Amino acid sequence: MKSLYILIITLLSPLANVVDIEDEYQITDILSVGAYPDLPPYTYEENGELRGFEIDLINEIAKRMELTPEFIVYNHTNEPYEAVKNKKIDCAISSNFLSPKNDDIEYSRTYLSTYEVIMCEKSQKYFRLEDLKDKKIGVLKNSEAEEKAKYLLRSMNFEIVTYDNLEDIENDLTSGNIDAAISDKHHLNYIQKENDSLKFVQELDIKYISIAINSKNPELTEKIDEILLEMEEDGTYHEIYDKWFGDLEKSL
Repeated sequence: MKSLYILIITLLSPLANVVDIEDEYQITDILSVGAYPDLPPYTYEENGELRGFEIDLINEIAKRMELTPEFIVYNHTNEPYEAVKNKKIDCAISSNFLSPKNDDIEYSRTYLSTYEVIMCEKSQKYFRLEDLKDKKIGVLKNSEAEEKAKYLLRSMNFEIVTYDNLEDIENDLTSGNIDAAISDKHHLNYIQKENDSLKFVQELDIKYISIAINSKNPELTEKIDEILLEMEEDGTYHEIYDKWFGDLEKSL
């Protein structure tokens, strides 16, 4: 049975006891959340436990909704998105790397901005995008980075190499199997703390990060937006941000 949730905004509404007209949502005390666990510091596994900025954020949102968060882990970046689209789960985090957009998906209020960046092995003498002409550039499969790489091919020549996870990209960078990669600025900052063998080359596009929700569940989107704004106003968001990214005033 699907653990799906439809939010009732007020008990005074004459529709308060009506479940989705297509009977595809059920009222439960669970908020089912899809996650791809290979996007530190957003979402990652450590000692069998999910950690990260978005995990803390969703835990607080579920707490304020008086729901228990149930995290469903997926192996590929597009799987949480597809699960939301097909109404198998209520919402998805780890969605900041996704490229597909369609009418079946809504996004919550934006809660973070970052940049797509080019990174390479520290000893490489690459300082801008143009230095990578005719080189190999790694990207995460089914990601905004892959879409950006395809767009860049219109104006310069290079080889796109796709990967199922970021760890393999980083290993191939350090071993010289690829010349550079398009990744996420917060992720690069995170891995540089663990491993200083990679360096920043150039910023590309800014990205805005949200929670993916099925468009047929607007009540859930509305409630999550309400709580995100509440968390910003009462300082809880700032505490979570500072835990993972440092001083909020230095954010994008």
